[in-house]
Amino acid sequence: MTRREFAAMVGAGAVAVPLFSEGASISSDSVFSFRNISGFFDKGSGVRLYCLKHRGQGPMFSAVFVSRNGRLVVFDGGHIDDAATLGKLISELGGKVDKWFITHNHDDHFGALWGLMRDHAELLPKIGALYFSFPPDEWFEKHERGCLGTSRCFRGQLIRHKVWRHPLKGGDMFDVDGVTVEVLNDYDLSETGNACNNSSICFSVKAGGRSILVTGDIGVKAAERLMRTIPEKLRHDVVFMSHHGQHGASKEFYAAVGAKVALWPTPKWLWENDSGTGPGSGRYVTNYVKCWMQELGVVKHHVLCEDMLFL
Repeated sequence: MTRREFAAMVGAGAVAVPLFSEGASISSDSVFSFRNISGFFDKGSGVRLYCLKHRGQGPMFSAVFVSRNGRLVVFDGGHIDDAATLGKLISELGGKVDKWFITHNHDDHFGALWGLMRDHAELLPKIGALYFSFPPDEWFEKHERGCLGTSRCFRGQLIRHKVWRHPLKGGDMFDVDGVTVEVLNDYDLSETGNACNNSSICFSVKAGGRSILVTGDIGVKAAERLMRTIPEKLRHDVVFMSHHGQHGASKEFYAAVGAKVALWPTPKWLWENDSGTGPGSGRYVTNYVKCWMQELGVVKHHVLCEDMLFL
């Protein structure tokens, strides 16, 4: 495809990637209505994955794994606007999180937990262990000062509610009733461009016969480091698209991952490159990334602009 042909296709909003893979909408309980994606995990494994859509305006990331015996592993959670919804879901799943992981120091990832503590304490679940590793505040003062205010408020709420943070280290392994999590990297303080996103911790999750890569908002430079240092650990069946599919990791990184299924934590307006006047009207790069993934042989795209339950 020529550059001119691609530009015309993007302008028309006509990138040929379906908005959803097959799956029927179902009511899972009295509060939520999830799009059911069956056959995602091995039959009889009992593993489930809940992915919630954004409740505010901006993109976010929220994933809740449920083990065969109902134990919960949460990644990130979303914005502060997503707090009540996440709290209600966890409550209906038993009200306890065995392990909660946060990828990096942006409030569209830790904000839901912050909001539960600040505004919805009645919905705050019992948390067995919370894990994250953020670079020092002094580093953020130099390289991305804008995220420090919300981060300090979040950490203040952790102290208030006596939720203690456990640090992460590359190579750490966790198992929750057959949902296994490996920490793939440490943050790199030498990566000062796109600073906070490139400090994302990536996780390899294996459950129900699937290998799933959680990328947070990892950027090009940190993704290159992973390709250099742990190429043998990057191959996965499924990948959560970095930074919501917009200015995240590179095509080369996704080629190294080799996933056949892409999960996009992306609102509809961003998926359609819509700045407010219709599909194709924006300057976002999601359409380019869709084309990358097609060229790399991804066969299913699940766009998380509605609540989804993977079975």
